[in-house]
Amino acid sequence: MKRTAKNWRRRLTIAGFVLLLAGALAFFLFPSTSFSPPPGQLGYDHRGERKLFEISLDNDENNHKFPGELESSVQWQEILPGLRRGELHFRREWRPHHFRMVLYEFEPKRFLFHVVPSKEAFGEWTTVEELARKQGALFAINANYFSNQPLGLVIHHGRLVAPHSQVMPGIFYVPRNGRGADIAIDRSIRSLDAMEAMQSFPVLLQNGRIPEYVRTGHTQNGRKLLNVHEIARRSAVSQMSDGCIVFAVTDTFADGLSFLELAAVLQSLGMETAVALDGGGSTQAYLRTATGEEIVKGLDRVPVIITVHTEDSGK
Repeated sequence: MKRTAKNWRRRLTIAGFVLLLAGALAFFLFPSTSFSPPPGQLGYDHRGERKLFEISLDNDENNHKFPGELESSVQWQEILPGLRRGELHFRREWRPHHFRMVLYEFEPKRFLFHVVPSKEAFGEWTTVEELARKQGALFAINANYFSNQPLGLVIHHGRLVAPHSQVMPGIFYVPRNGRGADIAIDRSIRSLDAMEAMQSFPVLLQNGRIPEYVRTGHTQNGRKLLNVHEIARRSAVSQMSDGCIVFAVTDTFADGLSFLELAAVLQSLGMETAVALDGGGSTQAYLRTATGEEIVKGLDRVPVIITVHTEDSGK
C-alpha cells in the first residue's frame, strides 16, 4: 500500500508539473482573446536597430503616432505593376519572439476586386487559401465578422447576400461599374450603389485620424465600447490618400496587435481610412507570385473572402 500511495503521489506531482508547464506555454504562445497587456511595450525593427514606441491610453491623438521612420522601416517588394508587398517586424518587451505584419498595396484601377461568399463558390465555408486556388485569385484575405452567418453587409455581383448593419460603419466596396475599390464610412446601402461590398468594424482611421472610441475605448457618452489593448491576430483594409488599397495581416500564432496599436501603425504608414476585418483565428491571407505562393494561415473556415484578380484573368 505504501508503494502504491507513493507511486500515486509521484504521478500526481508529474501531472501537476505538466499542467503548470502547459499553462505557462499557453500564456506566452497562445494568449486568450481577453488578455490585455500593459500599453507601451511594442517594439519594431528599423534598419537592423530595434525601436520602442509608447502608446498612451488618452484622448491626445499625438500620443498614438509612431516615429516618422516607421514608414521607412517597411521592407517593400514589387510583385506586379501596381502591386507591392511589404513587411514590418514587431516584438514585445515581455515576449522573446518576433512577429510580422504583412502589407499588400494595390493600385485599384489595375485589378478586379470581389467579395465572395464561400458557400456560393465552394459549397461550404472554406479557407482563404482553398478558395483562392480554386478561383485562380492573385490575392485573397478574410473579410467581415460572422456567427452562423456573415455579420454586416455583403454584396456579390450586385446581389445582396447579407443585410446592412446599423452598428458597423466601415464598408469596403467596388463601384457598380466593377472598376477599382474604395472604402466608405457611414454610408447607406442606397447611396453606395456597389457591385461588391462587405461591412466591418471598428473604423480604425477616418480622414487620417484615429476615432475617439479607438483611442479611449469609450464613446462620447462614456459607454465602454472596445478593449483597445486586447491583443489578437489582426486583419484590416485601408486606403491611402492617392486611392491605393492596402490590406494588412499579422502573421503570427503567438502574438498580434491591439486595435489601438493597429490604428497607430496604419496611421503612421500614411493611411487615410482603415477598417478592421475579422481577426483571431479568422485572420488569413494568400498571395500568388511568380515563384510560388505566400500563405498566412488561419485557424478557421470563413464565410466571406475578399479576392483580387488581374484584369486578364477574366474573373
